[in-house]
Amino acid sequence: MREHKYRAWDRKYKRMGKVIALGFLSNEAIVSFGNDGDAPALKIDERCDLMEYVGAHNICEGDIVKYHRYGIGRAILDTKPAVGFVEYGEGEFCINEIKDGEVTYANGVMAPNEEYKYNYGFYGYDGQEFSWGDLEVIGNIYENPELVI
Repeated sequence: MREHKYRAWDRKYKRMGKVIALGFLSNEAIVSFGNDGDAPALKIDERCDLMEYVGAHNICEGDIVKYHRYGIGRAILDTKPAVGFVEYGEGEFCINEIKDGEVTYANGVMAPNEEYKYNYGFYGYDGQEFSWGDLEVIGNIYENPELVI
């Protein structure tokens, strides 16, 4: 079983923080914003957006990633890296590829576990192979929205 870790985007003050506790009954997240003891309780969906780490290579929902697409036998399909953002939907993490400012398609992602942590992490719907180690985090959709347009 993997460890579940979260981060949160504070909409009011436009800052990212580490979630240190969740209150499911109160629908709140206790979020740390540094070493100064600032750890307020924020209402999820009203004041903050909650994002889960995928469980490998410190990648989280909302991250913007750069990667190469590989075909069978790990042959690179394009010399120019692809860019996409990570999100969770329909029971799996996926990468929505961005091409010319538009989301072109979602690459299916297997939910990470120990077996996939350092090996192939996911497969594209069209048979492409990817590894968690292939992804380079270049920003996130909150602090770097210009990377997705």
